[in-house]
Amino acid sequence: MYGPDDVRSAIKDRFIFEQVDQVKVPSSYLLELMSQEYGYTLHNPVVQRLPFDLDQVGEMPTHFACKRPKKLAYIGKFSPLKGWPDFLQALERLRGSPCLREISQLIMLCPGNLATEDRARIEAVLPCTHHHLSHAEMIRFLADNRDDTLFVVPSGSESYSFVFLELILTGCRVVGYRRGGALEVVSDDAYIDQFFAAPNPVDLAGKIEAVLNEDPAAHVSIVAQATQNVWARQRQINRMFQTTDPIETGKRPNWPSDWLDDVSVSTPVYNTPISFLQELAASLRASSIAVREWILVNDGSAPDYARDLQVFADTCADLNTRLVHQSNKGLAGARNRGLAESRPCGRIDSGIGLRIPRRNPV
Repeated sequence: MYGPDDVRSAIKDRFIFEQVDQVKVPSSYLLELMSQEYGYTLHNPVVQRLPFDLDQVGEMPTHFACKRPKKLAYIGKFSPLKGWPDFLQALERLRGSPCLREISQLIMLCPGNLATEDRARIEAVLPCTHHHLSHAEMIRFLADNRDDTLFVVPSGSESYSFVFLELILTGCRVVGYRRGGALEVVSDDAYIDQFFAAPNPVDLAGKIEAVLNEDPAAHVSIVAQATQNVWARQRQINRMFQTTDPIETGKRPNWPSDWLDDVSVSTPVYNTPISFLQELAASLRASSIAVREWILVNDGSAPDYARDLQVFADTCADLNTRLVHQSNKGLAGARNRGLAESRPCGRIDSGIGLRIPRRNPV
């Protein structure tokens, strides 16, 4: 069932897509999803790949030493949308399989809390560890573990997956699904044939088993070629987005001065890793626009987390940070609370929580 807010959003989106001069989407998969499943009429649609800061992953790998995997790593969330139930079922199908004899552990790289029941199901097959990593830590993990780790990302609903992009850019072997925008991110038939499975737990288990049983030397040329192709393509995409008149570091854009002195940032928080908030704080400090205040809306997080959040907020006094608490009301409710807490009268952008003075409507 859809509520009134869902209906209003659908009507607004339909109007926007039909009235704009051009609709750009990052993948053909998303274009098909929007037009066929959602029923939107897209005016002048164009598939435009997204830019990506290659400095985040360092230099392109030049040496590929694919070894027999010693570790399995699941990347995603503990949700059906990200393929978690499929992965659990696939893992249980592999219980007792000779292909797991050399696997020392399963590593889960995802936010959220692992259910006790799910942990028991996993540990009946393999020892497991669960890590919350910042983005920078994740990139380092990929680079440090690519040689002896098989990554599994069974999400088939990504419009344009930066997770897959980063995995390929760092030269990893990743088992994915033959569905969704991940195929267009990889865009290498040999790699897809070697590592991708049909979107169901039976084929997922079969593909994991096949990759683990193969001579890893057979993977080297496939991984190297896919990595080089994606690097070349991403460099070309990035060049398309380069501006000939960039804003100089440390200088403000040429916006009305009264906009720049009255900006509030509101951030909904629900058990969000503190490392993510630390990255956001660093970004706010480096911004060419000095924010007037930073409002953290704790949307019913766990008590222990709330205490850690308070400690973090206390370290951000230079950003005029305020922490407010409420029972869990979801993302929209947390955004609305941030708007209400914003001290000067004004409005809030529902996407990023940036408040602009009412006298300058946007």
